[in-house]
Amino acid sequence: MTLTGVEKLVLVGDEKQLSCFSQIPDLAISLFERILKNGTCKEPFMLDTQYRMHPAISEFPRHEFYNGELKDGINESARSMNKITKPVFFWDTYGEAPEEAIEKRRKSDGFTYTNTQEI
Repeated sequence: MTLTGVEKLVLVGDEKQLSCFSQIPDLAISLFERILKNGTCKEPFMLDTQYRMHPAISEFPRHEFYNGELKDGINESARSMNKITKPVFFWDTYGEAPEEAIEKRRKSDGFTYTNTQEI
């Protein structure tokens, strides 16, 4: 990547976060991810400590997306949640709803899809 007058460029991002959605193949991958994959970035560095999530919540992405390399910078007591016994719960929303249950509505800014069986 060549930018006139630029000696050093720092990009900060996370290619493991939810990516954009596009039916145009060239737009389905972010610039950040393309630079990581094509070898332009010579020395990627991972910020390996997260401070936002309760450790029980970060356990899933830590193992599923970060191969156990993501660490917690806080402990459970720093993220106590009154009256919530489990900080994360997966609810299976898959149903037997027919395709007609998925409505396609036109909006001024594009399309939105709603599965009324899951509301």
